[in-house]
Amino acid sequence: MAFSGGFDQPTPIPGRQVSSSQSASAAIDLADGTGMDPENLVAHAIVLKFRAYVGLRYPSRADEGWRPLWHLSNDGLWTFYSNGRALTRSDFGPEGKPGTKSSLFPRFDRLALNGFLRGPWSQPTTRKQLRSYMIEILARDDVASRIFSRQLADSQVALDTDKWLVEDLSAILRRSSSTSSTWGLRREGRLVSRGQRRHRHSL
Repeated sequence: MAFSGGFDQPTPIPGRQVSSSQSASAAIDLADGTGMDPENLVAHAIVLKFRAYVGLRYPSRADEGWRPLWHLSNDGLWTFYSNGRALTRSDFGPEGKPGTKSSLFPRFDRLALNGFLRGPWSQPTTRKQLRSYMIEILARDDVASRIFSRQLADSQVALDTDKWLVEDLSAILRRSSSTSSTWGLRREGRLVSRGQRRHRHSL
């Protein structure tokens, strides 16, 4: 994820960041609901949750949840493993990425949250902060993304269109001081927590 103007100023980036935010929100909602082992995330469940969320407005995109699942591994949220070895782009040929769901899912046997995020992930409060950051990315993007921000603002009613926020969430955010400072930004291809940044700067 990218920031400008400070660690607490997420900058919207067109394209994959929107679907990645939806996928990360789906994973967090599953963790909040039924719980998921951060060392063994249920990839199929995340993809199905993404499908439920996205399918309400964009059925043609509903089955694309495997794409952000892969992108978030590149962003440093989690890692795919096969027999204990972390998968990398080189495992997917010259393209450096899976081309279909069927070329991704048979390749791994475990999806695990990266170590430095497991502490925050285990706490409902900091999971909520990360989710708020994901929603903020959607709220600051284009019109279609802002619709998703209204949908996902409250996970309890995300599948009930009659109960979504009426007001554009970007307006609410402008009046709010709530941020996701616990989580951090993407640096050198990885998500880095603020605590890690302080440590790195002190070296």
